[in-house]
Amino acid sequence: ETPSGALQGSAAQSSEMEVHPIGIGTIWCGRQWPPGNTTHVEATQEEVEGFLRRGVEACTAAGRRAMVDTAEGYGRSEERVGAWLKENPEIGSKVVIATKFGEQYNLETGETSVDLSASAATRCLDESLKHLGRVDIFYSHVTSQISAEAARGVLTDPELKSTLESMKRSGRVGAIGTSISHTEVVLEGLSKGWFDGMDAVQLPAPMVLGHPEIAAGLAERKVLVVVNSVIRKMKAVENGPSTPEGMFKAVLGVKGVGCCLTGTRNHLDETLGYYDGLAAS
Repeated sequence: ETPSGALQGSAAQSSEMEVHPIGIGTIWCGRQWPPGNTTHVEATQEEVEGFLRRGVEACTAAGRRAMVDTAEGYGRSEERVGAWLKENPEIGSKVVIATKFGEQYNLETGETSVDLSASAATRCLDESLKHLGRVDIFYSHVTSQISAEAARGVLTDPELKSTLESMKRSGRVGAIGTSISHTEVVLEGLSKGWFDGMDAVQLPAPMVLGHPEIAAGLAERKVLVVVNSVIRKMKAVENGPSTPEGMFKAVLGVKGVGCCLTGTRNHLDETLGYYDGLAAS
């Protein structure tokens, strides 16, 4: 089934166009990736800007906005993406700018720390707005670095929920949500209403393929489902698709999926073409 990338509510403030089903991940733009990659070469601003321009142009040529995904924990990514956006203001209506709070990355040591408190969300948003100019989607970044119990605590934290909802009501962000890696917590959250009030949820590809009811259930609640780690984590899935194209097409074929992020540095044009092949089939 062809996925729908409609973005609900005020997150659609800059344009009525839908989001392209393949979004642009930018972690490599700001830090070593994958972790421990000894061959990593730091990206230049020129490389980042060329990459972003190609991605946005391809998405808008298809009549869609480009999802540009970054995070506080992505090193210099927000800074570099934001510099490009500020130098090219005409791009604003062509992109959905998504960022995350909760994970901090130390560029000097390569170490990460986690703070998913309401005060951390407020501090991070202030910095993200300075870099990016605006934030269309603001996620809590609930990665596998924390336990399932800690992840439950984030989704049920009343102070954090109130803070995020206030950010949305005041117009400081267009939409709110979570990027979460814990399958059992997501399944529990769906049954207990923990995602009520969210506009977007980002999930790893193996979770979405292994539990298609998750994307369907979120989509029924008018939540935009965004998928990450389509290649990096799918490689470990037994009996899963064996090629990058097969991986993307499998995830995009799950009912309810609105956008799949690509973290590629060198195969952007090829990856964007996977959806063209799916739409034509």
